[in-house]
Amino acid sequence: MSGRQGGRPMFAIGFESRPPEDARTRVHRRPVYRINKFNIVADWISSLLAVSLLSFYGFALVTTPADQRGSKLFKLLAANVLMSLYTRVCYVLHTASKTHVLRTQGQVETSTLPLQAEIQRISSLMFLVEPGHFVCLCWITHESFPFKECSSSGLDYWAACRSLHITSTIFVAAWVFTAVAFAFLILCFTVCERTRSVEVERTLRMAPIPAHLREGVINALPLSDEPPPDGEVCAICCDVEEPKEGSVLPVTTTMGG
Repeated sequence: MSGRQGGRPMFAIGFESRPPEDARTRVHRRPVYRINKFNIVADWISSLLAVSLLSFYGFALVTTPADQRGSKLFKLLAANVLMSLYTRVCYVLHTASKTHVLRTQGQVETSTLPLQAEIQRISSLMFLVEPGHFVCLCWITHESFPFKECSSSGLDYWAACRSLHITSTIFVAAWVFTAVAFAFLILCFTVCERTRSVEVERTLRMAPIPAHLREGVINALPLSDEPPPDGEVCAICCDVEEPKEGSVLPVTTTMGG
């Protein structure tokens, strides 16, 4: 059973009907690109190194003898070169677009780059290429790392074998560097937290106790009218073996007339 209230359909149980999901307004947050000289130079240097390696890999593919091109390692190398080339082309286009912004606008933060729509269309297959490239690199590493002989897999051409060795070594080194950097960050965070805890504890120990809290602590201490036995001196008694600095300890004081 339903009715209308204020021109809007209402259900009998009291919930207002919602518009279809596709009719709602969706808000998409665009990424913000931080354009500065350091990032641009680093991007171009990495691209130069990658293109140099791809050139050698391409030379290895072209010059491999025809009777060895049916081997599994050659196919893995070819797949790696093709996916690396596609990824690098998309990366270089993106870097060139940011470089144009740096030359025309200087060091800025922007959410829109020149030819951004065209670059996104060219990069539309990245969601498939990136995981496929990762699987290919893992497979190459399994087959050729560390510097395994390629002749057992039907590929003994030196350039192709060196390309596989270089690829697997760079892949393993990148993961080792990432693991070391992550462990270093965890160590730094642990040391900083421990230092911070010690500083906080020291501050709390040295902090003065407000008057009303001090009076409450004193009033809660047990009192005794009996003096200590003969031969004993007044002392501060504590239940723990090694009291810490700044601990509140019960004290019994006998006042003589």
